[in-house]
Amino acid sequence: MISEHILMDEGKQKELAVAFYLAPVVLGVKPASLLAFWSVELKEYEAVTSRLGIQSVILDEYHGKSYVLFYDRELLLRTMESSGSKEVLKMFGYEGTQLEPLIHRVSLRLQKCHRRKEAEFPHEIGIMLGYPHLDVLGYIKHHGKEALYDGYWKVYDDVAKAKEIFLQYDIAKKVLLQYVITHSLHEKKVERQ
Repeated sequence: MISEHILMDEGKQKELAVAFYLAPVVLGVKPASLLAFWSVELKEYEAVTSRLGIQSVILDEYHGKSYVLFYDRELLLRTMESSGSKEVLKMFGYEGTQLEPLIHRVSLRLQKCHRRKEAEFPHEIGIMLGYPHLDVLGYIKHHGKEALYDGYWKVYDDVAKAKEIFLQYDIAKKVLLQYVITHSLHEKKVERQ
């Protein structure tokens, strides 16, 4: 028997991919996601993502790839304003809580990382992606090793809380994938919860 996903057209496959990776942001359980697209395909994906009710910004274009931050503006602002987030971001030279300068700074750090081999990846972007600040600090301190648990991110502090969040992400993916299977992201704008 031929698998159904093989029979889907390329547009539907793109919709499913977008739904899978962006569902937690689209449904308001995650402030942001960072995705990389082949730059030649970016316009095709923009046609799919434009109806999701979230914002996006290209952080970098390098070696034929576009690195795009998709975000829920209100949730991202609340995330960035928490005391732990502010503390981590300040350690890396981020100032204030206005969103555009913060995004611009992480964009510059990502560009520097891609173009200069000695520049370190801006792991503080984990704050924007909704990772708890203690897990971001733990990842940096331990160089990505010695995690207590490994899921959507490496957990260094509260495993039980992280597992709850991971479950919320899984549920969001299931809900949005089911929606995309029965509808099209091109038909109408996705209603946010």
